[in-house]
Amino acid sequence: MPPAPPDPDRWLADHGDVLYAMARRRVASPEAAEDLVQETLLAAVRAADTFRGEAAVQTWLVSILRRKVIDHYRHEAAASRGSGDTAMSLDRFFDGTGVWREPAAPATGWGGDPTAGLDRDELAADLGACVDALPETLRGAFVLREVEGVPADEVCQVLGITPS
Repeated sequence: MPPAPPDPDRWLADHGDVLYAMARRRVASPEAAEDLVQETLLAAVRAADTFRGEAAVQTWLVSILRRKVIDHYRHEAAASRGSGDTAMSLDRFFDGTGVWREPAAPATGWGGDPTAGLDRDELAADLGACVDALPETLRGAFVLREVEGVPADEVCQVLGITPS
């Protein structure tokens, strides 16, 4: 007997916080994260009759969100290509000799024992701020490859860039 279809009326209340937190870690703006959650829930409502019950509803929703994140970066890359921004320049980060224009780490707080005073939440917040500060294409490449685990060749396809 197939499982009972999931109850869409409960999805936002039951899974909205998890979906939003996941989306927020993957895109720069809170508004984009909200849009991704909305798109995820809408896609899930449209596909509710295809839910086979092989995974928990939250797992199913997260898998839909992951595809929406990839679509988000695909759309962002296409939009930047359309605006004439076809090359990703790192010149603003490095001088002519390949040395960082600004130190990669703040002047204080990184010396000595790297594990001293390390707070996981603080590190996650700092890493999130660093990822948010990346140019859109670099942020998309990082999130898709390192967070989502998308293969490098697929990341290049999604973002319309070459491996180099």
